[in-house]
Amino acid sequence: MEKKHIAANSRMIRILFFTIFRITLKLNEMKLKVLALFGLLIISGNVIGQSAHLVCKFLPEFEARIQTIIEDLGTGVYPIHLEQKFPSHKLNYKSDYEGVHLGLIYTSEITTDPLKTIQKLKRTEYFEYVELLRSHKLSFTPNDPSLSDQNYLSQINAFQAWDSEKGSSSVTIGIVDTGTDTDHPDLQNKIQANLNDPINGLDDDADGFVDNYLGWDFVENDGNPQIDADPHGAQMSGISAAETDNAVGIASVGFNTMFLPVKVNPDLSLSQAYDAVVYAADQGADIINCSWGAFGYSAYEQDIIDYATLVRGALVVAAAGNENTESLFYPAAYNNVLAVGSVNSTDVRSVFSNYGYWVDIMAPGQNIISTTDNGGYSFSSGTSVSAPIVSAAASLVKNHFPAYNARQIGERLRISAENIDGIPGNSGYSGKLGLGRLDVAKAIDAGYLSPSVRLEDLVIAGSSNPVSGDTISIYSNFTNYLDPSGSLALTLSSSSSDVSIIQGSYNLGTLNTLETKSTKSNPFKIKISDNALTQSSSILTISWTDGSYEGSFSFEIFFNTDYLTLNPNDIQTTITASGLIGYDDNVADRGIGFIWNGGLSSLFEGGLMLGRFENSVFSVMDNIRETPSTSDEDFSSIVPAIRIIPPLAESDFVVSRFEDRFGGADKLDVEIRQHSYGYRDDGHEGYVVLEYSIKNIGTSDLNDFHAGLFLDWDVGNFEKNRSATDHQRYTTYTYEDVQMGQYFGAQVLTPLSFGAYCADNVTGGNGGMDITSFYSTEKKYRTLSESRWDAGGSSGNDVVNIVAARNLSLEPGDSIFVAFALHGGSDLNSLLNSADSAFYRYNGSLPNAFENLELSTPIKIYPNPTDAIVNIVSERHNIGLIKLHDLMGNEIIPVVDQRAGKTSILDISNLNSGVYILELGINGKRITRRIIRTGKQ
Repeated sequence: MEKKHIAANSRMIRILFFTIFRITLKLNEMKLKVLALFGLLIISGNVIGQSAHLVCKFLPEFEARIQTIIEDLGTGVYPIHLEQKFPSHKLNYKSDYEGVHLGLIYTSEITTDPLKTIQKLKRTEYFEYVELLRSHKLSFTPNDPSLSDQNYLSQINAFQAWDSEKGSSSVTIGIVDTGTDTDHPDLQNKIQANLNDPINGLDDDADGFVDNYLGWDFVENDGNPQIDADPHGAQMSGISAAETDNAVGIASVGFNTMFLPVKVNPDLSLSQAYDAVVYAADQGADIINCSWGAFGYSAYEQDIIDYATLVRGALVVAAAGNENTESLFYPAAYNNVLAVGSVNSTDVRSVFSNYGYWVDIMAPGQNIISTTDNGGYSFSSGTSVSAPIVSAAASLVKNHFPAYNARQIGERLRISAENIDGIPGNSGYSGKLGLGRLDVAKAIDAGYLSPSVRLEDLVIAGSSNPVSGDTISIYSNFTNYLDPSGSLALTLSSSSSDVSIIQGSYNLGTLNTLETKSTKSNPFKIKISDNALTQSSSILTISWTDGSYEGSFSFEIFFNTDYLTLNPNDIQTTITASGLIGYDDNVADRGIGFIWNGGLSSLFEGGLMLGRFENSVFSVMDNIRETPSTSDEDFSSIVPAIRIIPPLAESDFVVSRFEDRFGGADKLDVEIRQHSYGYRDDGHEGYVVLEYSIKNIGTSDLNDFHAGLFLDWDVGNFEKNRSATDHQRYTTYTYEDVQMGQYFGAQVLTPLSFGAYCADNVTGGNGGMDITSFYSTEKKYRTLSESRWDAGGSSGNDVVNIVAARNLSLEPGDSIFVAFALHGGSDLNSLLNSADSAFYRYNGSLPNAFENLELSTPIKIYPNPTDAIVNIVSERHNIGLIKLHDLMGNEIIPVVDQRAGKTSILDISNLNSGVYILELGINGKRITRRIIRTGKQ
């Protein structure tokens, strides 16, 4: 049912904070598995492949422009051709429920990088969601026969229920499964025939399906839902609606209830399951049974569930899964789905059944006899068979309480369940087995009165990344779906001593049937302890009672995470403790990317890369992609991203520390301290500085290694991006079109050997290196060490920039500073001006002096870093002036007049370790270089 709220038990969901975050259980899991246990159909999604299909939903405000938008998206280097997913749902269809509008859903086949394509569509701001359409698979293994009767009917009090309610042929259960045995003697009279569309080769009822008299087969696209190789659908049909009291075969809980078979799989391949849910809902099914599922949330699938429940009034019932795990399993864990787990004949949780605060109810699920193919019968086990038992019970409640809506039917089943938490075999699962085991007789007993209050639309207001010392406000709505309540008292509790309750009680008052009240005017408040550890969490529970009835809702909050949002000026970006920039993972769901001037993120992926080539071995340490769906994970956190008081004039300052702990045999043995900061004063509001102190913690010298940033900028239409390099400013930049008004770039700030590789991120590489399908260690090193100064050609491409400081060396125990600036600007001039400002502020001079020096006045400064002596050699002109300053501008060594020649030796052995600015006067020019003193503390 509604996973945003709870009654008469506790339920937990895991959430991360957002500034204003409404819980919708959108917990994305990109890696899905094929699972096969007992009787449940398990579906898995392939997110990467030779081709894929995406699904997207237009925002309602663009409804009138959809065709024009589709035409625009159909042009370009990588055109996207969108087709309406449900063409029978007209665009002008208006739902009573905001957001439930299937006519706005479109799909497209994509053959290029699917994640990139999704990002492209998201950046248009036309869509409510854009995601991959999952292709599903199933596996089913029935148990050997072991029982010859249906003892579970007594266990759920079905016989007692039938004394007062046997269901009706006007109530229909949609069985979305592998089909049914259409001529089975226990099933053939129970199929809800579509009398408006007899089998004559015509679509008599004009519903878009020809001859769907007995249901529909979404695989063969015809009206014959007869099972093929897999009898699973026939078993679900019999459990829920086999003909009863007919002296043949078995009885079903639904008794007189009818069923509608909707076939979605051939040859063990489940597909189009959610198309079938829409079909069942549109055909008038009152209950829809889904004995299948997968791990991983989908906004599209939630949309379908909402449509079936809120618009069509169908209760969706789904199996909780057979993996013996607490992980969320879908569709059971979606809002507006009744999630069903399995118990044995003594009400003990089945060893295979999933469990958790998201489960609604339990039902028998072991050795359940039902119909199968060829007119036969068989036994099977799994939450798969528990679900249709509950679906059948729902059909009796539907007929007994005809005024109930779908959610009230589900609530009636939940609130009347027999609590089984106290059974010894269920120890350790309290609150995680729904409200108990199904009791059909109690559910239809009109004398049983109880409220069923649900917490909905939970809002957590506070920091986007809460840390020690933060105060958080929590409020929500409460809706009562059944009988009126007494005066409800609310309380908040925490499982962790790291969370103190500041405001933890509220008197909600009474709630009438279908009445909703909010606690927004008097929210709960909590505070995170100053001593809370990194990556901490707490389970918060909101409980309520009116004296005779009680309920609760539990959720998990996380704080002191190891990434933070840096927000110093016009730039916002996520800083991590793993070398990544913009996001803390490779699916872009932990972080905000890189945002300039309040727009959308223009960074698809970014991060630090360190590489060398030694003894014929390529070594690169990074957490950057390897394939479109996998990433290297060499860096690991030592100290999470922490915001500190800016030491100087910075407006925001975040520090973190990590090492290449998981780099394997070829790791460099380095520890990196990262300082990330920016300024708000004029001329400096368009960039942030990422400064890395790289320390050799190994026992061997690190010679000729390179430190660089990988930056996959996506500016506007990423397929039309171009990159170029400004050598004078050690800067590469990316843009879509000179008229668009957005430029993004990266600059090396430390005066070391500069290099850049601008890659065309397309198959074949467009004359450069192809990094699309496999960005190997060798390719990563080559992009760090080789040069390619532009990409995208004249018409544009998807491009990637790697900017690097090259040919670095470190002895054991020594450190070197490498700094970069990331820029955003409205045009090229503003970006280059920003680069000048960043370089001047960091080094004390404009970067063009470096370029002029390299071209006309070659000079060598070595060793750098050094622990004592710095040699300064000018090849063409005498050295006239030497000054040394600290980063505050204070002069450290007085003026030294060196008019004798082209060589000077500077002794800095008496200085503390750190970074200093060396000022030289050569041939009438003022030249500055940054030098690093190592060793002394």
